[in-house]
Amino acid sequence: MVKCLLFLFVSFFIFSSRIYSASGVCELRFSTQDACKFGADARTSLTTIRDYLIRSKALATTAYEETLGTAERLYLDMEFDSYKEEVRSVLDHSYFGDSFGESHRYLRDGIHFVTLLNSAFSQATLLRHFDLEAAPRELGQYAKAEFSILIPEEISTGYLVIGSATVSSSQRESDLVSEDRSESSAIAVANNINEQSGSTRVYADVEPNILLLGKGDFNWIPSDLSSGRFKLNGVNIFGTEIESAGTLIDVINNFSNQTGIQARIHSGTIDQIEILSKDGRNITIEGAGEWITHAFEKELNQDKKNTFAGSVTIRSSVPVDIYSVNFQLLGFQGVKKIELNESTGLFHVNISNRREASKALSSLDQALSAILARLSRVEELMLFCKS
Repeated sequence: MVKCLLFLFVSFFIFSSRIYSASGVCELRFSTQDACKFGADARTSLTTIRDYLIRSKALATTAYEETLGTAERLYLDMEFDSYKEEVRSVLDHSYFGDSFGESHRYLRDGIHFVTLLNSAFSQATLLRHFDLEAAPRELGQYAKAEFSILIPEEISTGYLVIGSATVSSSQRESDLVSEDRSESSAIAVANNINEQSGSTRVYADVEPNILLLGKGDFNWIPSDLSSGRFKLNGVNIFGTEIESAGTLIDVINNFSNQTGIQARIHSGTIDQIEILSKDGRNITIEGAGEWITHAFEKELNQDKKNTFAGSVTIRSSVPVDIYSVNFQLLGFQGVKKIELNESTGLFHVNISNRREASKALSSLDQALSAILARLSRVEELMLFCKS
């Protein structure tokens, strides 16, 4: 060991930019001046990226607001794109030239070197190794998978295993807004997963619950819906002169504040009706009379509540395995591998609408975490440069 250290110290006086450690691995050799100059350059680059990411997150947060107009959202998205390009430029063009004339693209390729620096606690000069891991190629990328919630006939008694944590089947208290089968809703599943996120670092996001009813058959849909013949989430839906998709949508939307459900024409069609709950609550449809079984392309039963759950997106900063032990709600048994998803990277997201803004916020959180970890590493190096 002493001979190895002596060899390394002597190597600093040989005109070479590289040395070999005792293990035979070739390492960059930086003088104290080079090491500290590198630290200052890296701090500037990483701080610049951090600031652009913080500004981007502010834009995404604003774009997530429901009241924002289309024109405002478009302007924010353009500004968001410009910040992404600035981040890409800093990542691609952060080079450091050492005293030996070698150039190092340290953010894209990473860097490892040894140098002589004073101890932070004494004036002793010690040989120090420094590593700066390359920034992820897809900055902000994370693992994710979306699961449609399947409501079982009976209340699920299974559980999930994520890391060392167990996620049990939901209780009714996990969702206070769904009218029926609240223990089996996307909201309940997400809340139970997120209760364990402190130890698992795995999170669940509730997606809007969108249900395509299809084309309405107005030979069956009563033009005058009286109270008690049609219910959404336990609320009586009634109206008169219902003769088209548009008038039925208007009637349903008259009760949105009570049901939590909105109706609209399905995108790309002129007569396909879909209903949705933006907060992801269950959608329950009841219809008194034979008409409900013929009214829509979606199969509905007149003799019971028709309850439909939404979906959850499970995400993690790293690939993760989730084990289902009779946890019927997610629709699989055994292990499910959730892999990194390229589309989640910072350079693939936008803030053109609320849903995209939500994805961008998740990506920005991952990107900021990666940059701040590297900035912290550089700040440790700079402490020695001040001593």
